[in-house]
Amino acid sequence: MANLGGNKPWSEMDLSNLERALARGYPIELIAGYLMRDADEARQMHEPVLAGSIRLPIARRSPGI
Repeated sequence: MANLGGNKPWSEMDLSNLERALARGYPIELIAGYLMRDADEARQMHEPVLAGSIRLPIARRSPGI
């Protein structure tokens, strides 16, 4: 699959989607396609995400008004 992302920086949303998809057991090729990246680029990010060396922000609930 072509790299549609063109080596663009990884956003927090991209990393979060990668982390969730890996946790659910999706194949890296499928994840890469969803993120519009090539499989090699997704593979390079998957180990740091799983190892926790890339820390994703924790979603916080805002208090109701």
